[in-house]
Amino acid sequence: MRIGRCFSFGIATLLLTLAGCSAGAVQRDAVCDRSNAIDIAVGRTGELAKGVKSMNPAALRNQLDEDLNNLVAALDVAPKRISGDLATVSDRLRDLYGALELLDWDPVRFVSDQTLARAVANLGSVNTTRHLARITDYLLTSCQDEASAALPPPDSVVQLPPTSTSIATNNEGPIPADQDFLTAHVAMGSAIAESLGLKVTVDEAECLGREADLVSLSADQAADGNYDDLFRPIFAKCGVNVTDQPAP
Repeated sequence: MRIGRCFSFGIATLLLTLAGCSAGAVQRDAVCDRSNAIDIAVGRTGELAKGVKSMNPAALRNQLDEDLNNLVAALDVAPKRISGDLATVSDRLRDLYGALELLDWDPVRFVSDQTLARAVANLGSVNTTRHLARITDYLLTSCQDEASAALPPPDSVVQLPPTSTSIATNNEGPIPADQDFLTAHVAMGSAIAESLGLKVTVDEAECLGREADLVSLSADQAADGNYDDLFRPIFAKCGVNVTDQPAP
């Protein structure tokens, strides 16, 4: 009888483990099925803070509608690893959308509105860049089959557009062509640097990503939205000078 109970317990544990693994695979596949749409939304969101006030209002509204729909759809099926990132980015896009709605999407009113300014600042913050980089890293590391299927034949020539995780070279440390850019910290650090117009080496990008990942926000700090003050010390730790850089 005791053996039977142990056997039953073992089977139950195995079934629960298999169910958990199966659920994780289902979530991953569901996200990867949407990987192209998510990648486009992440890339456009990463650039949005720089262009909100200069974009055509109709085009801006259509873009926000499309990107929000795709990110929310991804959030509905996302694994825990990126669900918080998707939720945060979606919330900040909603804040921007709401601020623009209050202004009737009138570009003349964009310039001096403080609610819009806060929404844009939050969207363009290092904190948001960190969430975007995590989503990008998940797509790169978990959706390789989908990415491979989308590649052109080897004898074709395609000019690939720059992405939010590309790294610019500089004279102090050129980046090897075969460097693996897919690690989470390098992707995150390079996205942070690019959002501020900085040129960094691979080592500097990895350092920025690692230090940014260690920054934690309290509820009060998150509510204030003053993310850049929290992240500024990481640049000094990584030997990256931001004092002479223009404001993004």
